[in-house]
Amino acid sequence: MTSKAVILGGICVGIFGGFFTSVQTASGAVVAYYRVNTATNNGLPVTDVSNFTSIDTEVGSSADTLTGVGVTIKTTGNQYSGTSNNASGSLYFESSELTSTAPTTPPSSAGDFVTFTVTPDSGNALTYTSFQFDIAARTTIAAPNVATSTGYVYSSADNYSSVLGSGSRSINGNGATQTSGATVSFALANMALITEPTTFRIYFTSSNAARSYVDNIIVDAEVTAAVPEPASLGLLAAAGGLLLGRRRR
Repeated sequence: MTSKAVILGGICVGIFGGFFTSVQTASGAVVAYYRVNTATNNGLPVTDVSNFTSIDTEVGSSADTLTGVGVTIKTTGNQYSGTSNNASGSLYFESSELTSTAPTTPPSSAGDFVTFTVTPDSGNALTYTSFQFDIAARTTIAAPNVATSTGYVYSSADNYSSVLGSGSRSINGNGATQTSGATVSFALANMALITEPTTFRIYFTSSNAARSYVDNIIVDAEVTAAVPEPASLGLLAAAGGLLLGRRRR
């Protein structure tokens, strides 16, 4: 092989290596995780929290801060969660800020939800697999009334046109102060190989509940390398053609 052919071959390899990333697929990686730990509270004050930082460690993507729209995010030293009881504390919202009516589809962007955005790193794509959160209700109502807190999850992937999943916690009133929580978990479908930022919203409703609590918001996804763009493939083909033509001479 001549030195020019070697150079052309090196160019082809350089282009090839430049347009294909080496990120491996991570199955079930946590790409967003919002958890209250009032011992440190991530450096935030205990009440009137305006944002809350994700503690995920996935290197192929990033999640921004959790913020409230139409609701004031507060934290409490008491945790009312379900099975994933791995921190002391919860986020909560006063019932006076919430409606008892389920959101319309698509829901209003005016309020009654918390929101965050997950962004894949450049060259990566995310296939979202599951969503989980703990929800709880607190009430002082008397029997036979029932108090219920419900969370509905939407995303920008379909322009908030459908509910990805929902979950609630209900309490039978007995006149005393009661609080009870549960873990909500569901699979995410039709959210494969997304290369753009995805915003998630959890809308909350409250019926007869004095407070609604939420904690341990977790989003799982598979992180993979994105395929090269058509323009990149064209450059690869051109480089390969130059090399082949040089060999025939």
